[in-house]
Amino acid sequence: MNILISLRNLVFFLVLSFSGNPAEPASIHTCLDVADPEIEKRVMSLPLKLELRYNNQVKEQIEFFVEKHRGLSSTLLGRAPMYFPIFEDALRTHGLPDELKFLPVIEAALVPYVSSHVGASGLWQFMKPTAQLYGLKVTNVVDERRDPHKSTQAAMHYLNRLYNIYGDWTLVLAAYNCGDGVVNSALRKSNSRSYWDIQKYLPRQTQEFVPKFIAVAYMMNYYYLHDLEPNVLPDDYVFTATIKVKDKIDLKHLAEDFEIDWEVMKRLNPSFTKGFIPRSNGEHTLTLPEAKLYDFAIAYDAMNDVVALSPAAASRREALLAIAEANQRKDEISGTRPINNLPFPTLMTANGTEAIRMEDEGYIKVVKLTRGKSLADIARENGVELVALMEFNRIDVNSPPKIGDQIKIRI
Repeated sequence: MNILISLRNLVFFLVLSFSGNPAEPASIHTCLDVADPEIEKRVMSLPLKLELRYNNQVKEQIEFFVEKHRGLSSTLLGRAPMYFPIFEDALRTHGLPDELKFLPVIEAALVPYVSSHVGASGLWQFMKPTAQLYGLKVTNVVDERRDPHKSTQAAMHYLNRLYNIYGDWTLVLAAYNCGDGVVNSALRKSNSRSYWDIQKYLPRQTQEFVPKFIAVAYMMNYYYLHDLEPNVLPDDYVFTATIKVKDKIDLKHLAEDFEIDWEVMKRLNPSFTKGFIPRSNGEHTLTLPEAKLYDFAIAYDAMNDVVALSPAAASRREALLAIAEANQRKDEISGTRPINNLPFPTLMTANGTEAIRMEDEGYIKVVKLTRGKSLADIARENGVELVALMEFNRIDVNSPPKIGDQIKIRI
């Protein structure tokens, strides 16, 4: 998106913002060895539809994330559950590669209100003309470039357009960063359609962009192998509900009335730049912590205006409903047959790859590991830490689970 903010320049700002607590200074681990076959094997096995390389550029970027700026990486890992489900759902709907969810990590470090000095803004760093071209509203009161849902939909259309031009996702990443005109010029100069061949004809920032993308994908997939842990966000950021609103709403007053932390309210509604939602015909939405949904819906007679729950909130609610159904079924059964002679009912959830059942540990949600879904994805979708998930399932980092294996989550 022709953004001129680099992650190196954002380190201190990002570590001190959003996470709530300043990250501890990074401890420097043993430097990566570019010839290390294990690191190279991990990089080359990343499920990316890119022209993968493991070279000095990629090595340097991996060192940046897993060694030199570990605090930043922990912050990024902690923010992922708030935004990745939005990206993943949109990418799946539009038939685009799942790994494109890493773009906003590089573009904006998963901070929706960040802006570059040239005027790009939001998670996907749209310039104002491009944003308006793709249907986003940008006024002095509402900036939909900062709306995680609406800007993501616009980004899907933009990425689709770039892929229709190049038919190559590595070139798409380059064009997203510096513009298709610059990439077209580099293609003519190099007489090649390989990113690595045209790299020297691209701006310096774009020369680093794909190696940085590969490094982010590496960090997000293998962080636990480098003793990195997410700075987990409070539940109010992750378990949320979105409601369609028409009336003008002062967000500060709303936060006070419903005892919502003002920082939480701002972070959940970053597109309203003046602190209020203007009156509309229902085109605006308000995002609240799920715990406050019922109170708000009753006070504003808005129960029928709930647009969506966040994936984590929806998953938790589905699990609780399944438990309630299971308890009811168990009560019905217990009057006619001894419960120990009848297996506890296993209830499939909506997507057919998950179930709720009773085991010795209590109520357990069981998720089948499917192609394209990692352990980190399962942990993020269910609001649990990856390390805790691995410990609960007794998973050894050297013996990862296979497609079709069942992963248990304590409810």
